[in-house]
Amino acid sequence: MKNPEYYNTNIKQKNKWYYHYKQLLLATIAYVLANVFDYIITLHGLNYTDAVEANPIAQKYITVFGPEIGLFILKSITVSSVLIGIIGFVILYKNNKTRIKPEYMLMTGTVMTFFGACFWFVCF
Repeated sequence: MKNPEYYNTNIKQKNKWYYHYKQLLLATIAYVLANVFDYIITLHGLNYTDAVEANPIAQKYITVFGPEIGLFILKSITVSSVLIGIIGFVILYKNNKTRIKPEYMLMTGTVMTFFGACFWFVCF
């Protein structure tokens, strides 16, 4: 049986922006948390093991600023640039210029970042 309230467009929802962007907000939070997890695990791996960072850009930041500040700057730049790109994709998606949902791109980045952080466990 179909719910008649679902098809009623006269119902005004409180916080309509929240319902519209709920998946995008959850994907953004998951992406930020995955990068925080990557930062903590990478910092732990650099400080307590003989391993070195394989990313040459990260190595440059670590050499110039030290491990804590260098990784924080690198992660901040990475997260902010990805989120700015996602804002562009939200605009494109709302204007029907692309069929790729921005939250799907964020979740892909979240999974890749999480697995990248988990590879440090091989070094421990």
